[in-house]
Amino acid sequence: MKNIVIVIVTLLITSVGFSQRVLEWSLGDADIICGEPIKVSYPLMVSINEGDDSPVLGTTTMRFIYGFEDLNNFSIENIQNGYYKSGLNESNPVLGDIFGFSNDEGVFVQFDIMDNANSNPIMLSTTPTHVLDIMFDIDDEAKYPLCVPIVFDNNPDGWGLGITEDDGYVPGSAGIVGSYFLFNDYGNAFPADDEVINLSWKKSPGNSGKIQIGKKLGKTNKKDCIKRNICQGRSQDCDDDGIPDSEELDLNKDGIPDQCEKYNLTSVENIKIGSLFSVYPVPFDQEVYVNYIFDYDTEVIIELFDASGSIIRKIENINSVKGNQNQQRLDLSGISSQLLFVKVITNRESSVMKIVSLKL
Repeated sequence: MKNIVIVIVTLLITSVGFSQRVLEWSLGDADIICGEPIKVSYPLMVSINEGDDSPVLGTTTMRFIYGFEDLNNFSIENIQNGYYKSGLNESNPVLGDIFGFSNDEGVFVQFDIMDNANSNPIMLSTTPTHVLDIMFDIDDEAKYPLCVPIVFDNNPDGWGLGITEDDGYVPGSAGIVGSYFLFNDYGNAFPADDEVINLSWKKSPGNSGKIQIGKKLGKTNKKDCIKRNICQGRSQDCDDDGIPDSEELDLNKDGIPDQCEKYNLTSVENIKIGSLFSVYPVPFDQEVYVNYIFDYDTEVIIELFDASGSIIRKIENINSVKGNQNQQRLDLSGISSQLLFVKVITNRESSVMKIVSLKL
């Protein structure tokens, strides 16, 4: 089967007359979300070595191993542009001692990122592009600095040598298997030469990159560690706006304020926080103006909530034409609340934005 794949790749490359491109995968800076429990989110990033010919991310199989003791409840969040995950699998704690994790416990994760290139492509460039977020709960007893190792299953001994030299550390694994499209042709995916930059982990010098019982592949290092628990010893305020989380709007009652969630899932809709519109002036006094423009025709509903989640204003039956700038005035005179939430609902999506009073 491997020989067949190599023949297909060769034919694809020859047919368009260019060399295979490299996708480089990495994790960005940790985003700490205070609450119960404290969460950590790592953005999964990808770049391509050549940005010509409109490269677009195709379907990709991701495999990685992470240190288990300090992290719980792994999830994949905020997948971009309608791409979606498929076939998520996690192992029992294994392999931590082989990878040199400090707690000797590791979990092997595998899932597919399914492309949505025909409808909403993730464009690739030579600078890293955000694909999705890898999220964990941090264990209450975790020690800081927290050096969480996340090891992509991709042996760097084949770095830059092409797809035929790509393989994983785990026996029987093909490692990271990515693809990309060119020339806006989404019916022809090209296999990539996938390379990785691991988080807080380094392969041992001279190691062949193959798992051998009793011999460590590498060890945890102190790169990209979470230096301290920023949530400890202060009232929870995940967005650092001076308003405690306990006083923020939390429509889905999950303990995390809506303003602090990239995606806040309720039983009936996907609420995107602050992405559809703008409000001014903020802080407000007697009135505010809601500005919005959409790339589709839609009916619009605007709702105004107080901090308890009660609706105090609602404007319906607003028609918005594709590409037109719209403005709606909200009269706030006579409203005593100093913290309000504006929600805009269209035929496709909805979004919430927090506004505060000058008197706050």
